[in-house]
Order: sequence, then structure tokens, then C-alpha cells
Amino acid sequence: MPIEDDSELGAAPTAITSVVPEQRNRETTQQMPRADPAWAGDEVPTAQTLDTTFPQMLSPTPTPRQRARVLWRRLVHEFAKLPPRIRVAITVVISAMVGLIIGLIIAPSGTGSSATATPRLDDELTRHGKRLSMPERDAVVRALSAGDPIAALLMLRAMSAKDHLATDPVALALRGRLALTARDGVDALDNFEAALTADPKLAAEPWLPAAAVQTFGANKLARTTALLGRLPRAATQGALGVACMDWQYRVRHAAQDALKALGAGCPDPVARRSSRRTRPRSATRRARWCKSSCRSLRPTTGWRPRSTASPAGPRWRLRGRAPPRSPAAPAPPPPSTR
Repeated sequence: MPIEDDSELGAAPTAITSVVPEQRNRETTQQMPRADPAWAGDEVPTAQTLDTTFPQMLSPTPTPRQRARVLWRRLVHEFAKLPPRIRVAITVVISAMVGLIIGLIIAPSGTGSSATATPRLDDELTRHGKRLSMPERDAVVRALSAGDPIAALLMLRAMSAKDHLATDPVALALRGRLALTARDGVDALDNFEAALTADPKLAAEPWLPAAAVQTFGANKLARTTALLGRLPRAATQGALGVACMDWQYRVRHAAQDALKALGAGCPDPVARRSSRRTRPRSATRRARWCKSSCRSLRPTTGWRPRSTASPAGPRWRLRGRAPPRSPAAPAPPPPSTR
């Protein structure tokens, strides 16, 4: 069998030629790269591969806005798959939490702007606290300035302040006022009595009669009546008149009994209100009163006084009524029947 020329197979290696160790003539694209003499002393550069020639396509890093959008869509999708009752419960809980957070943010106890600053609980208590002479004065004033009378009361009730409190009648009076704020009438009554015993000049304090009347809530009628007897009579009677309309049952009825013992009675708010709207008798104040309280009285349009020289001026009548007829004017004749 003749040997066929394998030149037509090209330079492609075959099973036979791949075994022969001699160098074959290959095409330029199939030859291995040779080392460059310029790089003889250095490392031979590696051949370019497909990865370095065409790098892989990498997805861009998502922005925080895109991440938030994807997360929100996933949450909405998962929320829509929940049962209706669970969705309602989650909505109620989230709404309550948001309301609580907003309430804590806008709470008046927080530090707000000067335009919307919350008023102090009682500036008079703060001024009273500045009159103290005991070492706890600064702490008490600081608590009252912050609008916390309970903290100031606890400072005055501390065992360390007991000795200092006994020597300061103003501090005893302040403790009684703070005890009324805490609805402790017995403690207030005790401190008011001790303050007046230590310094009888405190009876001239303008706030003391009203505060002493509030101690009727402690149900110590004899002691409170005796305390009121040590105060000025006019101020005491005025405080008892105001206490007749107090919301506390004990204070209201005890004030009524105390006024009866003084020979007076509780003022009638209905009579007082109606007396303010009584028509004044003075002719000079009639027009002013009618303008403010009795708008139905107006001068009759088209009317003239009987005499131009009459000092009475224009007549007044109630709106909607006809003017009175003169008794001298004859009645109109009946219609003729002829």
C-alpha cells in the first residue's frame, strides 16, 4: 500500500507525529511564544489569556437608595401574604409605638424653644422658696423652678432637714403649701400651725387664708377653725366664700358651716351674675348699657319728639312693637254701609 503524503493534513499534529519528539513546522498562530532577549534576565511574561483580554462583566454596587427600595418591596410583599387579623394587629402596634414616640418628643417636660416654653407650675412657690434660710434652699428652689413640687416636698421631709426646718418658720409654711399640692391635708395643717406658733407675723401672708381653708379636707374641723381664727377676719371670710364652690365635699360644706358661725353666708353666683345685667337707672348710662347688654332697644326710626324743645330727646321702644297711640286722637269712623 503506497505511503500517502501527509502534507495535505497540514501542520496539525496527529497521533503519529505527537509521539515523535522532533520539532514540527507549525503555523505562526500555533507556535509557542518565545522569550524576548530584552527580558532574558527577568521573568518571562505570561501569555494573554481569554480572561485578561475580555474581563468578566461585574454588576455595579447598588446605592443605599436602591437597597432601601428593594428591602421595602420585600417587606410589602411579605406583609401582603400575612392573614388579615395579623396585619391589623401589626398596624395597631406600629401606630401606638409611633404615637408614643411623637408624644415623648413633644412632651412639655422636654426642652423647647423660648416661644413655646411651658409656664412654671407656680412662680409664687419659687419666690417663697427663695426666702428660706436653711441649707437646703438651693436644692428646693431648683426643684420648684423645674416644676417638681413633690421633689421639693421630699427634700423638706428628709431627716437631715428636720432640725433646720424647725428653726425656719418660712420653711414650715412652704412645706405646708407643698403638702397641699400633694393632697396631704394633715401634714399641711401641722406645718401651718407650727409656722404661726414660731412666727405670728406670717398671718399677714396673702396666700395663707386660702391655704388654711383647704386643710378642711383633712377632716380636722376644730383645728382648722382654730387656725382660721388666728388669721385676719376679712381675708378669712373671703377665702371661705370662695371655698363654698370648691370641688371637694369636705371643704365646701365645712366652709359653709364656718361662714354661718361668722354670721355670713355663701355668695349666690346666680344672683351675682343676674345683678350685673340689671338695667342701670342713671339716664346717662342708659345708652351705653343698651348698646352692650340690651341690643333690642333702639331709637324708633322716623319718630320725632312731641316738641323740638323737649329735653327728653327721641323716644325709646322695644323693637317689633308699634308706637303707642295718643289718648286724645279720635278713633277712625266705621266704614259706611250705604
